[in-house]
Amino acid sequence: SGPATPFSRIWCNFEESQAVDPSMDLLLDIATCTRTRAVILSEGLTKMDNDNAKRQGSLATRHKTIREQVFPIDIIEAGLRVSVQTGQASQESDRIHILNSISEQPLNQAPTLSEHENYDRVNACLRSVFAVAAWRNAQHKGKVAALGLPEVISSDRWLETLLLDVSDMPEVKDTVDFGGALKGLEELRSLVVNFCFCSNLKCMEG
Repeated sequence: SGPATPFSRIWCNFEESQAVDPSMDLLLDIATCTRTRAVILSEGLTKMDNDNAKRQGSLATRHKTIREQVFPIDIIEAGLRVSVQTGQASQESDRIHILNSISEQPLNQAPTLSEHENYDRVNACLRSVFAVAAWRNAQHKGKVAALGLPEVISSDRWLETLLLDVSDMPEVKDTVDFGGALKGLEELRSLVVNFCFCSNLKCMEG
């Protein structure tokens, strides 16, 4: 067990894959504990972010950055390598049923397929979701390239919608990493990258 254990559990990965299905219209947050404090990488802004911004007359995204900066970003590395077909389960029957469900095989078929395009699709989707969730925190800590976030997102060849909000981040100085994230996204239909109030952004290339 440990802070990154859920990324290696097949039930967790299966439920996450359902949560990020566009037809479900759900949000997926990533949480862990540091000592006695719970910290969350939230999908979008929280009520606390908005309330603090309203009270202080500042931007909600600034409060999101402050709130999330204590999240131990290295934990997300396990999520960027998630592999549903090697996920662990307490019951072998659960692992078999989940993999067969994903690969559209008879539910009780054993052994399960070791490779399938649907495994690749689920893995790529989860990895890119985690990469997007971690981007703002990683940008603040100068770890976007070290974590390989652009490559993770660009590897999701099924991705249709991408929203990256790095507004009000002085750490953003160019768009090279963002350009790298877009390479290979042939199915992309909707793209929003928010650079508002990035005061040090000088170079638009990539």
